[in-house]
Amino acid sequence: MLSLRNFNLSCGGEELLTNVDADFEPGKIYALLGTNGIGKTCLLQALTGSATRQHESVVADGVSAMECVTYRKLVAATFETDGFVSGRFSGRELLSMIAALWKTDDASESLVSSLDMSAFVDKRIGSYSLGMRQLLRIAFTVQTGARYLLVDEPFNGLDPIKAELLGELLLRLKEAERCVIMPTHDLAHADAFCDEGVAISNETLAFGGGEFKPSELFAHCYQN
Repeated sequence: MLSLRNFNLSCGGEELLTNVDADFEPGKIYALLGTNGIGKTCLLQALTGSATRQHESVVADGVSAMECVTYRKLVAATFETDGFVSGRFSGRELLSMIAALWKTDDASESLVSSLDMSAFVDKRIGSYSLGMRQLLRIAFTVQTGARYLLVDEPFNGLDPIKAELLGELLLRLKEAERCVIMPTHDLAHADAFCDEGVAISNETLAFGGGEFKPSELFAHCYQN
């Protein structure tokens, strides 16, 4: 379980979260919801353990973010603003390097097939379109083998066919008892693929699950 305990977070000089306790369970997909600028990316960065001074308040499977080497084998993240090491590498080369660096089984062939990347994965990353880079970012994160995957706006830039393939991959990750936390403005895909919505509201995290869809949680927190 990825947990926050007595967690405080400020972003841009404003208090975002105060004394928050929260749990993100393996085998679930969470949609992190909020209006523009509310701090979704700040929270995602804090969950990586790299953007908070409260390392002892962020724990994955009993390992605190203070134990950075072990923690980063459990929690992997990718952000919309991420660049790649070099546009000279192909996507396939990058995925193989990730498997070697993280010392995990190389799942690149399965990921290339699942996300229908075969038409471009052997081309240099520098030539990729936005949608191609988005798919590679997602494959990159899954390839780490981490149990907790933090993926910023995963459906951005994807055509409907690729978005459906991504949704199917998310469901397989869920079946494999991995946890995905995805900040998103795409409420339709959040409703279709996520088990729970999580909204940043009134300096805490509001969770909605069961029959309470992410879009309904968003409306409850931000449109009333």
